[in-house]
Amino acid sequence: MLRKTILALVAFATLCAHAGAQTYTLPEIGMQNSGPCRQLSVRSSNARAMVPIGCLNATTNIFDAATQLPDFSMGNLGVLPDTGVDVSQAIVAAVAKLPSTGARLRLACGVYLLSSTSVITNAYLHIQGGGQNCTRLRTTVGFTTGDVLKFTGLNSGISDVAFEHVATDTNAVRTSGYTVNLANGYGYVRNTSIRNCFIGVRMGAQAGWNSVDHLMVQYCADGGTNPGSGCVLVQNDVVGPANWINRLICMSNFIDPVASNRRYPTFAIKGEDTGELVVTDSDLISNRTNLLLQPSNAPFLFSGGTGYRVGDVLTVTGGTLASGFSAMQITVTAVNGSGLITAWTVTNPGGYTVLPALPVQVNSGGASYTRGDTLTLVGGTVGSGSVALQLTNTSAANGPITAVAPAGCCSYTVQSNYTAAPPNPTSVTGGTGTGATFAIGNTTGGTGSGAAFVVRGQTVQATRVNSTYMDSAQRDNGSITPVGSGYVFDTGIYNSWITNTNASDGTLNTNGFIINGSGAAKLTGITSPVMNTRWSGGLIVSTTGQGTSLNGSGFVCADASPIDTSVTGAMVSGWAVGIDLGPGCGHFTIGDNGIGAYSPFNVATSARTNGIGFRAQGGAGNFIAAHDNRFFGNTVAAVGFNATGRNNVVHDNPGYNPVGPSNVTVAASPMPLPAGPTTTTYFVQGGASVIVRDETNSITFGTGGGQFTVPAGAIYQLTYSTAPTVSKMIH
Repeated sequence: MLRKTILALVAFATLCAHAGAQTYTLPEIGMQNSGPCRQLSVRSSNARAMVPIGCLNATTNIFDAATQLPDFSMGNLGVLPDTGVDVSQAIVAAVAKLPSTGARLRLACGVYLLSSTSVITNAYLHIQGGGQNCTRLRTTVGFTTGDVLKFTGLNSGISDVAFEHVATDTNAVRTSGYTVNLANGYGYVRNTSIRNCFIGVRMGAQAGWNSVDHLMVQYCADGGTNPGSGCVLVQNDVVGPANWINRLICMSNFIDPVASNRRYPTFAIKGEDTGELVVTDSDLISNRTNLLLQPSNAPFLFSGGTGYRVGDVLTVTGGTLASGFSAMQITVTAVNGSGLITAWTVTNPGGYTVLPALPVQVNSGGASYTRGDTLTLVGGTVGSGSVALQLTNTSAANGPITAVAPAGCCSYTVQSNYTAAPPNPTSVTGGTGTGATFAIGNTTGGTGSGAAFVVRGQTVQATRVNSTYMDSAQRDNGSITPVGSGYVFDTGIYNSWITNTNASDGTLNTNGFIINGSGAAKLTGITSPVMNTRWSGGLIVSTTGQGTSLNGSGFVCADASPIDTSVTGAMVSGWAVGIDLGPGCGHFTIGDNGIGAYSPFNVATSARTNGIGFRAQGGAGNFIAAHDNRFFGNTVAAVGFNATGRNNVVHDNPGYNPVGPSNVTVAASPMPLPAGPTTTTYFVQGGASVIVRDETNSITFGTGGGQFTVPAGAIYQLTYSTAPTVSKMIH
């Protein structure tokens, strides 16, 4: 190695001598005698000091340049493709040899077999293949559960590879786990394809951001057989990280000629917990739901306790339940030899106005502690990458401890994960006092004791979907449906389209886009579980027709909880109801849309328009504004407005209003003129003692008659001794 380096330096010096006017001399070089990366240095002719130019890695025997991140070949580290041998852990071992300061690891063309999870802990590591048609990472037939590749280091990711299960083309499919789990910040997946997965990519940033760019995910597990399957899951465990999805293609195998082989994943993109989610220039094709925003309550295991069995059902204690909701329930799915819980599923997320408190309670307050003391729990074994729980004394006064909170306060990060339970009760170190002990646990049920979970409500916020195609979903194409104590706010969908929502097990439409907060409880301080939703531009179109029972609506507000919703500048066609506001839905703006026979597709006549263009169902829906929409060719009605709330305005909608004068049937005096959503002008002729009153004023008409205007939402009354002739014009 040293001789090759000297020869290279001699050649370099010779080349430089020919290239310029300067002259060069052969430098004095030397190498360290020992160390994990022995420095190769050249002596400076001025300072006479040895200047490092790189080092020889004693483990890999590869020269690492000092001026750039080193470039490594997986083959040089002993991991080769096309061997027919599992290389999952060989990859982990090879990565462990790389510099901790970062590296690029190149994979050659060929097939690498994987049969267990490869956990990559390095930071600043870029794993790069030779291209999707060149480098294939293939999971074996028995490796159907768990993660395939998990990145836990910052600034690390993978590009230019193809993941597949068993073979490139197969009906075999993984049934749980993530193909790529980005479990820390600044992770990425680029120029990659994934086939036959359960979930393709989890974006689980703990800080900063994650990004997915140029990703194709195809033929994932069916959401009926394997619920929860999909292409990209956004699930940050802390509030704040950003998530960028650009140029994603997510497609079910709806084109399989054998119908029984077709699989429709639960979602294309699901947002469970995000700081920011941006989706651009993507195509989501024939999944059950293409865009699903569904935060819930998330339990994080704090201590697994002892003595539990698989199948135990635990109920989380504490918190304040919302009316009509029950407490969170968790089913144990795996334990270790001592019955400590290692895996679980949520069977009921619960619904809270105040979430359960920290699962550590004061058992004995001790003496002489100071408010603000930091205390560390003693005993047990914490999991890898975790630390023993630290608490802050939040007691009202110095002395015995009466209340504690997680150290650092107000962070959603779960500080600790115990793999062997601490004693219960357990003591603490730190602080100014002595003798305090704490009990661990916040569950009931099951065969064991001491299981403790930290519970927090998830939030999906600041979602932006731009120029994205949501094609042929099998259920609701787009869905904002928080559950538990989940909260969704500030969602904007721009210049995107929804088309052809036709259920795989029937012929009628499902909905295009639905917002529904009825399954979520409001945490104290939250106005609504669904707020600030905007659809702007693009198409909301069905190509399968209105259905025999008028099933399926283009944009649906399903209940009274969503607040501040708008649909503007869109074309809505092919539905039973174009835009449909359920009972009580309000705070909704519909403006500048083309609603009706505007479909651009060559389809059946019934699929080229809507039955009803816009419907506001009964209930006290309030603050509804519909204006400047074009209603054309809707076969049942342009507008069906039955909301009874006030402050509703429907105006200047060609095809519905303004409407020319029409006669009014005069009822017995006093005749109410009920509040409506539209400004209406009434014309009165003849009669006697004709008086019109609102809540504060009145107008008396003589025999010559006259006119008056009733604003939208106002209540008027007409009285007379002899009935006049009345007509009206709706503005």
